[in-house]
Amino acid sequence: MDILDAQNPLETVETILEAQEWQFERLSEDQILVEVSGQNGEYKLQLNWQEKMSALQITVQTDICYSSYQYTEAASIIAGINSKLWMGHFELSAEQLSPTFRYTCFLRGLTSFNGSDYLAEIIEVALCESEKHHSELLNLLRSEDEKALHIYGEDHYNLAYLAAAGNA
Repeated sequence: MDILDAQNPLETVETILEAQEWQFERLSEDQILVEVSGQNGEYKLQLNWQEKMSALQITVQTDICYSSYQYTEAASIIAGINSKLWMGHFELSAEQLSPTFRYTCFLRGLTSFNGSDYLAEIIEVALCESEKHHSELLNLLRSEDEKALHIYGEDHYNLAYLAAAGNA
């Protein structure tokens, strides 16, 4: 029986991604990046292999980006979501301001027989959790837009969100 500990599981992950017909980029021996379209948003799925610990970290960055003044309220929303999760967690760094789902699992003892199914399932769980909570995470941005529209009126709101042209 072939034990996955002895090899990098990202080769197996590549096979899973190819079966889904997802385009991916192998950033290094220990990293894969794939962009996935969901029903609610766009996601950047990154898988990082840590050989010394035989651990695979999966992160799913959402397409939501908060402004710095929304950080406290967004962190509160994420804390509420995290309190309901069984596996993984969402995080929001003050630098990045984009909610990211993170899950790390140990792969010691998995065989090539059962490892492929396990890897496919944890990728699915990470993407499903991100998709499931996307609307809740996005509502903060929508509520801010509605507040701005109410306070400043439609003309000022449209002017404030007008795309800039040229270079500064």
